[in-house]
Amino acid sequence: MERHRTQKGRKPLLSVYGSIIIVILVCSLGYGLLYNGGGANVLMEEEQRIADEEAAAIIAAAPTPTPQTVVTPGSGRLIPYMANNLWGYKNTSGEIVILPVYSAAKEFEGNVAFAAQNGLYGLINRSGAWIAEPIWSNVSSFSEGYAGVEQDGKWGFIDQNGNVVINYTYREVGPFSCGRAAVRSASSYGYIDVAGNIAITEKWSSANPFSNDLAFVTLSSKGYIIDKLGEPRITLNSGTSGEGFCEDFALIDDNGSCYFMNRYGKSAFRKTYSAALPFSGGYAAIREEGLWGFINDMGVTAIAPQYMEARSFSNGMAAVKNAEGLWGYIDIAGTLKIDYRYSDPGSFMDGFAVSMRDGSWYIVDKSGSEALLY
Repeated sequence: MERHRTQKGRKPLLSVYGSIIIVILVCSLGYGLLYNGGGANVLMEEEQRIADEEAAAIIAAAPTPTPQTVVTPGSGRLIPYMANNLWGYKNTSGEIVILPVYSAAKEFEGNVAFAAQNGLYGLINRSGAWIAEPIWSNVSSFSEGYAGVEQDGKWGFIDQNGNVVINYTYREVGPFSCGRAAVRSASSYGYIDVAGNIAITEKWSSANPFSNDLAFVTLSSKGYIIDKLGEPRITLNSGTSGEGFCEDFALIDDNGSCYFMNRYGKSAFRKTYSAALPFSGGYAAIREEGLWGFINDMGVTAIAPQYMEARSFSNGMAAVKNAEGLWGYIDIAGTLKIDYRYSDPGSFMDGFAVSMRDGSWYIVDKSGSEALLY
């Protein structure tokens, strides 16, 4: 009798197991039907819809980003322009790259430029974003990777990331050249190296940048050419001054008469001029009998004096002024490549010059084609 009860009690348990198996089979069949009929896709689309709504809610709650100032891709040379008393940047086609939002702007040097807001300079990239916030009252161009910056009346140097590499110490600084920069802590000038160490003691009345490892300095009324250790290599005559060596020659003004000096302190061409400009691109502008022409690095007249005024060659082009007071551009052969039409000519850089005509500034290429700057 007891065994009979036990056997009868097993039947409900088997029945439950059977029911579970049947439910699993039915669910599996239903899922298969849904999948074949697009049911899985419907479920995925519903999940995506919920996710999209959640993302939209997050974006709506976030702060509005600063509007992007880049209008046109900014490869190549970028040039400051003014609109409504604010400065921005255009490319050489005259297209706006960075909108005018700065109180001042300097030309890009590679991928960085100094720009100002509220009278203080900072460092921006080609998108117009600040690399270094505007904190400097004055700045100088980059040279050998460093730029002079002034804060609270003292000058130091930064790198192109905006990092201070030489502390604010000096009342005045010059550009780095040949690993030296002229500096002044008090009334006299000396030189520092790229680590900020004193390389030449501050004792000179004036100090020019180094070139070809030589620099022009004065002590009282006497002029010298010194080496990178500060040792005088050449002593100049009284009343003589120079602008430093350019392309192996130094331009010397000897009491109103100009000549070119070689590295040995001698007159390079044994000839004097009433005025001259330093060598640039293998040529130097010189004035004889009231007219300007050009000599080459052998001292030979390459372009006869015929212009009322002349500027140095840059990118193979030099600005020259005619008798009517207008400027045009010649090439190294002396051929007039761009007609006389400018009142203020700029030097060529990367194939373009910024020059003024009829009160407006234009971006000019070597063929004379123009794009309005502002």
